[in-house]
Amino acid sequence: MSAKGTQLTIDGQIYRILERCAEGGEAEIYRAEDERGAPFAFKHFKRKTSRGDREQRTRFLVERSRLLRDCCPAIKAPIGLTTLQGRLGHIAPWAGDETLANRLEGPGLSMTDGLVFAIAFVQAVDVLLHHGVVLGDASLTNIVAHGDRIGVVDLDNYQLTKAKNSASAFAGQPNYLAPEIRTAVARGEPPTISEWSDRFAVAVVLHELILCKHPAAGFDGDLDRFRLAMTSGQWPHDPDLPGPPSRDGVGGYPATILNQPLRALFRRAFSLKPDQRPSAAEWRAALVDALNGQCYLHACGQPLFVDPSQRQCPHCGRAFSFQLLRGWTAEAFSLDAPETKIGRAQLGNHPMVSGEHAVFRRRGPLLELVSVGLNPTYRRSGNAWCKLPHGRPVLVNAGERLKFAEVETIIAGG
Repeated sequence: MSAKGTQLTIDGQIYRILERCAEGGEAEIYRAEDERGAPFAFKHFKRKTSRGDREQRTRFLVERSRLLRDCCPAIKAPIGLTTLQGRLGHIAPWAGDETLANRLEGPGLSMTDGLVFAIAFVQAVDVLLHHGVVLGDASLTNIVAHGDRIGVVDLDNYQLTKAKNSASAFAGQPNYLAPEIRTAVARGEPPTISEWSDRFAVAVVLHELILCKHPAAGFDGDLDRFRLAMTSGQWPHDPDLPGPPSRDGVGGYPATILNQPLRALFRRAFSLKPDQRPSAAEWRAALVDALNGQCYLHACGQPLFVDPSQRQCPHCGRAFSFQLLRGWTAEAFSLDAPETKIGRAQLGNHPMVSGEHAVFRRRGPLLELVSVGLNPTYRRSGNAWCKLPHGRPVLVNAGERLKFAEVETIIAGG
């Protein structure tokens, strides 16, 4: 029987159940609202999943919901518990209309959106773990987007890290199972959700958010290949693994767009040794670094993460190469090394140029300049020469005109 149209009083608050918006194997999800019209979600468990210790497990979340929400607003834990039509139900803050699984099936995610969502997600996972709670069911279907914010929902499969609580009988969603969980299920054994199995599932979510494809994409032609990809102990899309180039031609972004820190985390994340898998805090640090000034849109229109090891665009193959042309002549100096020092010897022995006047540093597609000479370094802006700060790196681009003391140059390439 549908719960639509029902009015409930939970902890003194009146809620009206509106339309049903989702249904899964365990429960039905309804949109609800309180007396002020504020939106909520009502989860109505089916009879077969309302039994046993479901009430005790749900009450644990309800009792901690305010604390979790105060620490991380993205955590949408239930705030009230009730019984309707002989079945358990709980009310939770409304997180949004669209899951990230649906968002990914649409036009896809921009790199920036994916990073922002990924950072918010691992922050929520880290806060839960700080309070002794393992999420237990990490997946894109349990992350809801509302504008540029997310809500982590469906926490019912949680496990505690220390205190003894009955484990959930649900192993998690098949596409996100850690190898040890997958093996237990195949043997008919009860799954044991842990912080370590959760780290594997979190990595799968991050792979989908950042590269817009599942780690087993390209290996999912049949169930055996999928299982092998997910239990091999290797990151299936590792650019350093031998294999056909077509591994990256399966939709989403190629793994070669990632910087080295993110590649290192993904390699660890799919290990068969659970204690090698990175924590949510490690992921958050690397993702924040990637977001802060290390995302780049190449001239071909495709994004990548900036990394010093990059020599060419992973999308179009164009080389990242820079040259410094002196005095509008054919004389040129390569700036492709990680660091190139420019001084009097390279600039015609001009007396106003210092022996070491400037240092160029290349970071993949980006070129930085640090002025270190006694006399200034300038950049042309419109009809004027603008003095660059001394000792502080600034980004410079192909086509820009620079002047070292009195020697004019231009940057070529890019």
